[in-house]
Amino acid sequence: YHGLQASAVKRFNQGLSFQGNYTWSRAMDYQSSLAETKTQNPFNRAADYSRSSWDLRHVFQFAYVYELPMGRGRRFGGNMHKALDYAIGGWSLEGIARFQSGGPVNITIGQDRANIGSSTQRPDALRNPNTGPRTPEQWFDTSAFQMPAIYTYGSAGAYLVDSDGRHNFDFSIAKSFRIAEQHA
Repeated sequence: YHGLQASAVKRFNQGLSFQGNYTWSRAMDYQSSLAETKTQNPFNRAADYSRSSWDLRHVFQFAYVYELPMGRGRRFGGNMHKALDYAIGGWSLEGIARFQSGGPVNITIGQDRANIGSSTQRPDALRNPNTGPRTPEQWFDTSAFQMPAIYTYGSAGAYLVDSDGRHNFDFSIAKSFRIAEQHA
């Protein structure tokens, strides 16, 4: 694993707090987990050294909290009545945004071309498949692969194709209520 991480933080002050993180990484291995099969030829493990199944090249995440400046003790309405403060004071806007590049996809042929009793073999790679049309119908260049010759292993590396990236937005509007306890 090789990576670079950068972070910027604004601590909570005047009702605003945020944190931004960026990670650039590259993860390579022979086997990403015990739950997957990446080995094509058990006598040539070097051919299976490739991207990890969890390799995400770019990840940017931004989280924030902004307390609206309305209500008792705030900039606007600092002396408002308790009942009015109960209705319009104590509101905040909060959210998280995450943008990440697509994870890798392992292309297999679903046939036992090498005659070894396994159908998790890979095709021959003719060129970079990630130059495809990038449409929902065809995300990568399928003509960049061909079936390997009978009784041979394919030349394509594992996890060669990039899937589409993810963009997630979570947003909330929150209301804080003060609860006072009295002890006798």
